[in-house]
Amino acid sequence: MLKGDLRKKQILDTAEKLFCLNGYEATSVQDILDMLHLSKGSFYHHYESKESLLSCICENRAAASADEEKQKGAMLSGIDGVNRILSAMIPFNGEGLHFLKMILPVFSLPEGQTVRNRYQNALKQAFSPLLLQAFDSAVAAQEVFFDDAAFTAGVCLDLVNDMWVSISDRMLVSASGPDENKEPVELLFLLDQYRRVLERVLMAPFGSLNLIGLEDLNRLRQEINAEKR
Repeated sequence: MLKGDLRKKQILDTAEKLFCLNGYEATSVQDILDMLHLSKGSFYHHYESKESLLSCICENRAAASADEEKQKGAMLSGIDGVNRILSAMIPFNGEGLHFLKMILPVFSLPEGQTVRNRYQNALKQAFSPLLLQAFDSAVAAQEVFFDDAAFTAGVCLDLVNDMWVSISDRMLVSASGPDENKEPVELLFLLDQYRRVLERVLMAPFGSLNLIGLEDLNRLRQEINAEKR
């Protein structure tokens, strides 16, 4: 690895560690520089801003999630393979808790929209080849039906991206009162709506997609809300 590339990776890795440990807003560029004993000139040679640095972290994690899915070996056959790829794309299913608890609140910040868009685009790009591969098996098994695989894959990936962002918006609402540990009815309804739309897009059997567990989502929601109190 070239010296410049190594320095860029050191900044990226250190920033991610500090963001997850102290929070994105509470971590300054100077904190990152102090940890690495670098000048501001060295930082801005590689990254335009703290926001662009976080976007790069998200893009790297999206690519790593797809690579991890590739390393699992043989693709599941039929609709099960499609479900596995769509599920693996959802950050809640694959990302570490510390990263999720750091990144989700960022989406409510002024710069959060840009970070979120870049993360979504990176996930779509990384998982598109895997989904197209899964489509081949599902089509051969006559479990899904469509005319244009690439277009349909794009629609499905956009829907899943929209789903997890909508879920994150709801999970960031503070829980309070005696009912905070109950499974959120609104969240259950939202998950079911997206699942039904995806099944219609693919012309797949009803109930064939099971993208994410409500129990895991509710646990994450409680963890996030516990941090906010």
